[in-house]
Amino acid sequence: MARTRFLLSLINFLVAGQCYCMAAAETNILTDQSSLLSLKSSITHDPENSLANWSNSTFVCNWTGVTCAHVHQNHLRVESLNLSHKGLVGTIPPHLGNLSLLVNLSARNNSFHGILPNELSRLSQLIYINFESNDLTGKIPSWLGSLSKLAKLFLQDNRFSGSIPASICNSTSLEKINLSENQISGSIPKNIGNLTLLKELDLYSNKIEGVLCLKTPGSILTTNKKPLGVAAPKCKVFDFPLQILVKIHPRVGDFALISFANTGKTS
Repeated sequence: MARTRFLLSLINFLVAGQCYCMAAAETNILTDQSSLLSLKSSITHDPENSLANWSNSTFVCNWTGVTCAHVHQNHLRVESLNLSHKGLVGTIPPHLGNLSLLVNLSARNNSFHGILPNELSRLSQLIYINFESNDLTGKIPSWLGSLSKLAKLFLQDNRFSGSIPASICNSTSLEKINLSENQISGSIPKNIGNLTLLKELDLYSNKIEGVLCLKTPGSILTTNKKPLGVAAPKCKVFDFPLQILVKIHPRVGDFALISFANTGKTS
């Protein structure tokens, strides 16, 4: 009899645990759905009616631009959001920060305006961010430095201003950064040498000043119109991989001759 009671208790415990896990998974996918509906409500113009199936009558993983992945015990969560080239007009809501397992976020070639809210700092799994060619304003977010897995960051052709936050150099997984064609000023962060995986840095057409030296066999390149091989005072030599491309044009040999003068032109 005691054994029977034990087995019944064990079965009840396992069933309750399974129900709890299912409820938690449902809450998570519903949270993702709610976050995306908040994004839809912040969009004031959808010329191609791209988000027509973003509704409660369609499963969120089947929505346009949404990709889900199986997580714990085959429960689904939103992993990727790609709304590029949709002509969307609107803002990025803070609720988007609730997509806690999002890996890829792309909304290039739209007309999103306003700032990138601080709540996006909660997207700790992000590897790829692309907001190229929008109307985003404000400063380059300092919270980008908290995204330890971020490898590719594309914010070019917006209206960001202010300086590049030093905290961005805490994202040591970064391989590509493109901040070109903005209104960024100031100097390059002194701790940029922390980005040892960096292969591409594009700061063209901004108001950035200062010096960036690349350590190469027998040559030092500077950004202040000094001749090749002449380092500017207080110029720190960063030991980047030789394949790094600093896109300020033109290329000189195997290296990039770069200048961050106010004109955005090269010497």
